[in-house]
This record gives sequence, structure tokens and C-alpha cells, in this order.
Amino acid sequence: MTPRDPGLQPERTALAGRRTALSAVVAAVLALRGALAHRSVAEAAAGVLLLVVAALSVTTRAGIRVRQLAMAACAAAAGLLIAAQYAPRV
Repeated sequence: MTPRDPGLQPERTALAGRRTALSAVVAAVLALRGALAHRSVAEAAAGVLLLVVAALSVTTRAGIRVRQLAMAACAAAAGLLIAAQYAPRV
């Protein structure tokens, strides 16, 4: 039996993780900036969640469960940002 040739798949996976991390960091910075400007707890929570996603995305051996957790955190952060956008300002 010949050894399996992984080809470029591991490199593509690593690059996808880096792109996800970069976009999560940018979104986190914007959310945290909005949290400071609006004094919004929801935006601060979304920023922290997105920083967690960035950290999970750059782990080199992230399994499917870690990626699922990162996607769930992205969805939760998006929900928090939408809620913060439409919440009445006091």
C-alpha cells in the first residue's frame, strides 16, 4: 500500500485558518471600538467572542469540534452586534 499524498490540503487549511483569524480580529477591533464609543456591553461581549474565535482559528491542530465552536462564537457575536445596533440608546 502506498502512503497517502496529502497534497496542498494542509496548507490550504492553514491559510483558511489565518484568514478567519484576521477577519475575526478586524471585526473584534471594530466591535470593541464601538463598545467604547457607545458604552455597550453587548458590543464588548461580541468583541471578546471574536477575539476567542481568532485564537481558535490559528491553532494549528484545530479539530472539527474547535471549528464548530468558533463558528458558534461567530454567530453569537453577530447576534450580539445586531442586538446592540438596534437597542435603544439611553
